[in-house]
Amino acid sequence: MAKFLPKTKTNIAIRRFLEDSFYQATGRPLWHAANIYVPTLVIAGQYDTWSFPEDRSGLMRDLVHAPVKKSVLIQDATHFVLFEKNRMTFFEEILLFLKQ
Repeated sequence: MAKFLPKTKTNIAIRRFLEDSFYQATGRPLWHAANIYVPTLVIAGQYDTWSFPEDRSGLMRDLVHAPVKKSVLIQDATHFVLFEKNRMTFFEEILLFLKQ
């Protein structure tokens, strides 16, 4: 792929996205939660097929240095809750977290 595509910003971004997706799909972490030192909000939809409950619970467990951490599950939503009927719940949870 790299041989035939010129090194433009777009092509580099596409390659990185594909590479990250491959690593995630094969269970390799892209980063380590223990390296996060800021308040962290994790939001998922009830029917999210990209982020599984065990992934979220593992992330919450591994956020050992986050001074505040919160996990929210939005009912009747998928991974794309931002574009769905419950998006206001998504926004409200973010605002609530930022106000703490």
